[in-house]
Amino acid sequence: MEAVTNAARHSGATACTATIAAAAGGVEVVVRDDGRGLDPARPPGVGFRSMRERAAEVGGTWSARSGPEGGTVVRAFLPVAPGKEGS
Repeated sequence: MEAVTNAARHSGATACTATIAAAAGGVEVVVRDDGRGLDPARPPGVGFRSMRERAAEVGGTWSARSGPEGGTVVRAFLPVAPGKEGS
């Protein structure tokens, strides 16, 4: 939700998609927008830090990047412990 909120508030995007899919050993969440992209001169805000920390708390990974044509892709992989699928 934080990544979608950031896209709506800061990116100037006209479209934003969120995908949640099963991946080997966990779940992958990808939020992609067509906005202006990340400003490399601007330090990450509280939202980016909290997303990274929340993914790390469960042993996952998090990244955010901009493409050469603009837009931003936020990706998180959240592992699922064996035997916990569907819980």
